[in-house]
Amino acid sequence: MIKATRDGQEMQFEDSNEVLVFLVENMAMKSDLEALEVRVVNIETTMATKEDIKLLTTRIDGIETSMATKEDLTKMATKEDLGKQKYEFMDFVENKLAKLRFDIQGDIVTQSRKEDGKLTGLIEILMAKHVLSAQEAGALLRMEPFPRSTM
Repeated sequence: MIKATRDGQEMQFEDSNEVLVFLVENMAMKSDLEALEVRVVNIETTMATKEDIKLLTTRIDGIETSMATKEDLTKMATKEDLGKQKYEFMDFVENKLAKLRFDIQGDIVTQSRKEDGKLTGLIEILMAKHVLSAQEAGALLRMEPFPRSTM
């Protein structure tokens, strides 16, 4: 009887032939070791080194410091916000232009009324000095922009 220990487990064999059969069935062959070596080389060439991981960590840190967070995004204006602001601005500009147009028209009317008053005064003076006849004065007063009936 032959005794052997494998992985902390005791084994018993009847004779040396039984030992050889066990070894043939359980031993690694040279071809098995070569295949294993190829797999180890493939793992070594494709796995990341500590330097690769440090470089990747540096890149991730750079991304984290420069990217926008959810909080940053909530502070940014959306397309809806910009569209709303655009319409509010357009309404504001339209209102200002309308007011300006109204103010300019009012200024023009006021200025024209002053000129009309001066013209009326001149016509009265010319009529008093008998330079204009009543017909001529009436014709001048009936002209635009503020036509009047004769004096």
